[in-house]
Amino acid sequence: MKRMETNNLYQINEIDELIKQEKFEEALEKCKNFLLNEPNNLDLLIKRGEIEILMESDSLEAAYSTFVDLNNSYPKNPIILTNLSRICRIHKKTEEAKKFINKALEIDSNCALAWAVKGTITADLDEKYEESFDYFKKALSLDNTDYRLYYWYGFRLGDAGYH
Repeated sequence: MKRMETNNLYQINEIDELIKQEKFEEALEKCKNFLLNEPNNLDLLIKRGEIEILMESDSLEAAYSTFVDLNNSYPKNPIILTNLSRICRIHKKTEEAKKFINKALEIDSNCALAWAVKGTITADLDEKYEESFDYFKKALSLDNTDYRLYYWYGFRLGDAGYH
């Protein structure tokens, strides 16, 4: 399956703009509409699940189901494993979250999103803030364009008392 073709990149960018504006329902609807034309588009399927995670209480079970199904089809995709880890973190399933994130990093040690989620897990579930900061720094060294990485890092800095 080809990834990030021109039309696909446009679609993802359009959805990401809605996410940045916290218009999650609109982003999810747009994603579902794009998927009507491309039901097997992996990037759009992942994006749908990520939106469902952001909607948390309304769609968290749907997100988990989305990523379990995707993981069954693409078991070596670090982004899918990272998102499974994010859901487990929200549910405070520490060991399961760590299992998924470590597997993601084993597959792709240059996955910035996975390093940031490892930082989030380390801060939120283990309360090891200083260690988590190293993971966030690693993530940002790999990708300094993903706004989520800065947001999550900044949030954990605040939790640790750095204002």
